[in-house]
Amino acid sequence: MSDFSIVAPPSSEPISQTEAAAYLKLEQSEDAPLVASLIGSAREACETYTGQALIQRDVKLKAVQQGLHFYLKGRPLVTLLSASWQSGTDEIGLDATSLETGEHLGRSFVELPTVTVGARVTVEYRIGLGADWNGVPEALRLGMLRLIAHQYETRSSPGIDPLPGAVTALWQPYKEVRI
Repeated sequence: MSDFSIVAPPSSEPISQTEAAAYLKLEQSEDAPLVASLIGSAREACETYTGQALIQRDVKLKAVQQGLHFYLKGRPLVTLLSASWQSGTDEIGLDATSLETGEHLGRSFVELPTVTVGARVTVEYRIGLGADWNGVPEALRLGMLRLIAHQYETRSSPGIDPLPGAVTALWQPYKEVRI
């Protein structure tokens, strides 16, 4: 069983409220809370669809060591911040800067050769494509804008619509593929 949490959320969204309002051809104050909500919703949909965090954030994973590789949740991995493991009641810190990282079948991992299999491990790390919106590919941002427009136009409709084809076409090249 693992415990995954966000330690420090993204510092910004990949799309500003001004940019979204301009795309929707709205006055900035018109529907501002709704537009802010749609931006967050579009980012979450994009991250879920692609399997990647768009804006960098710090996360923590606590899980049981299964072997040499300790697989991480979330991607892409930017940097390890800290790592430790429990031996009985003792918490043993590891030098995160000296740990080897890699990727296998689209999943990032940390090599923990000194950690006993079955030990409880805690790793804090940073994931995300960019530190701010400049680091997010334009195709992902445009897909988000198109989804925001779709959600805004259909906000009174009952039920949940599937992602529009124009959105998935923009996001597809960035989608995580698992074998």
